[in-house]
Amino acid sequence: MKRERLPVRLDAFCVDSIWAGGRLKGQYHKCTDLPKVAETWELSCHPRGQSVIRDGAYAGRTLSEYLEEEGREAAGTLWKDERFPLLIKLIDSDRPLSLQVHPDDTYGWRVEGEPGKTEVWYVLGTEPGAEMICGFSEDLTREEIAQAIADGTILEKVRHIPAARGDVFFVRAGTIHGIGAGITVAEIQENSDITYRIHDYGRVGADGKPRQLHIAQALDVLDGRAQPVEKRPRGETVQIPGGTRTGIVSCEYFTVWHYASQESIGLCTGEDSFAALTVIGGEGEITCEERTLPVQTGDTVFVPAGIKNYQWKGKGEFLLTTLRTDWRTT
Repeated sequence: MKRERLPVRLDAFCVDSIWAGGRLKGQYHKCTDLPKVAETWELSCHPRGQSVIRDGAYAGRTLSEYLEEEGREAAGTLWKDERFPLLIKLIDSDRPLSLQVHPDDTYGWRVEGEPGKTEVWYVLGTEPGAEMICGFSEDLTREEIAQAIADGTILEKVRHIPAARGDVFFVRAGTIHGIGAGITVAEIQENSDITYRIHDYGRVGADGKPRQLHIAQALDVLDGRAQPVEKRPRGETVQIPGGTRTGIVSCEYFTVWHYASQESIGLCTGEDSFAALTVIGGEGEITCEERTLPVQTGDTVFVPAGIKNYQWKGKGEFLLTTLRTDWRTT
């Protein structure tokens, strides 16, 4: 196949769950036969569910197939391992998610055969009274955590934090956490699907049986230290031609920015990393050479590494994610 290094829109893999909300099919324009959508895997090469390219010569093929044919350099030189490094989701809850924890890379690879999961949530919308759970409210030993799980007081030991649009929650592997009811978030994470449930509010699954908990594994990986929680973006907000750019978070796995456009914003990718643009408000178009892609709230665009000049045109907001581990933008 002829090489085609141009931006492409991605169709997400959709996931149902007992806590799913209705906003992803409506406000975020997800087309699926599922009655409700809990998660959309916007940028995914995970074996459980892959995003599919919508445009150009690769239309109808998975992102993994694109990268196999175009070569790893299409994702950038910062992709070092065999496994594609990132997974980007939209998540929408009508009921709270389980209280849970993810392992770090060492434990994940050793026990589960895939990496751990450090992630960041950017809150897109909330219902009144919505809250996140993130971290313990006091230092606890492994034995104290086990006792709180056993006697049903674990929800009294965690931080319950009011959530609003624009809040940022950075959740390192090992942190106890949960997304509350009535919340929509964009989640950028390591490419992993390991979740250890600690508490599930007594719910049952589609089979009528209580959903599985993973207490032993959770106790192995939980960080029992109380940690302060910051809800603000970690970087600065700066004026740029056409709008503003805010640094959301930068860590050893990814860097995420928020862009707000009033008209048009010029962008580029270096040879070190692709960019993923997830539209979280408004609509516009992405232009690059001969390709123009109309986009709306809920769309994600994959921009290959080495695209020196492309543009967002329109009034709206988007998150831009790269593999970079610092705040460089070019």
